[in-house]
Amino acid sequence: MKRNIVVLIGTLLIGFGSVAKNVDGYYITGGKHDTVKTKFDIPWIITGEPDFEKIQWEIQYLDNKGKKQTLNPEWTSEVGFSFKDKSYRMLVRRNNLLLTGSKNNGTTLLYLRVLVDGPYLQLYQFYVVSTAPGNSSSVYNSATVGSSTSNDKYIFLKKDGKMFRPKIFTFNKEVALYLSDVPELAKKVETKVLNVKDVEQIAKDYNTMAGKPVEQVKAVVDSAHVK
Repeated sequence: MKRNIVVLIGTLLIGFGSVAKNVDGYYITGGKHDTVKTKFDIPWIITGEPDFEKIQWEIQYLDNKGKKQTLNPEWTSEVGFSFKDKSYRMLVRRNNLLLTGSKNNGTTLLYLRVLVDGPYLQLYQFYVVSTAPGNSSSVYNSATVGSSTSNDKYIFLKKDGKMFRPKIFTFNKEVALYLSDVPELAKKVETKVLNVKDVEQIAKDYNTMAGKPVEQVKAVVDSAHVK
């Protein structure tokens, strides 16, 4: 009985941490690529950020009658919305990495939040929720409430269509190998001059260096990241 109460309290607290807000936005249709302005019903977490883990699978919007409808990735190519002078953009991408989450939209597509959009490399953020159950002890007559945390993961997508999701603990080794076609940048990553905290800068540098002569690439590297 006591354990059931603990689980219930944990569930309620997690639920209270997410509040839905109606925000102005748009979506682009998948076929004719028409841009449609709308209002999204976006769940927000206690940190003040959208609940990306949920909306990367499907997004609810309000139709002309103010009724909630579900927008599925297979019908669109892009969605975007703004709140408090901050803009968010998500592109529809094929789930080649077999990513899983809290919702099953019944398709092989999902929305991925754009961090860097460049001609040679795009950087996305994928969100995973890990939940720790609450525990109770009859010996000490104590209990702990379950918790839920959102962990962000990074996904790279090259111009050639190769999608890549590095592991955090082996980030430098894996990313250096993935970006080996730009040796100067790969070396910066491999030697940890650039690390996971610099992931957006890594993607931007790749877009600047890719396709350029070696002399120009070296000039970019030498002038970048000056402390």
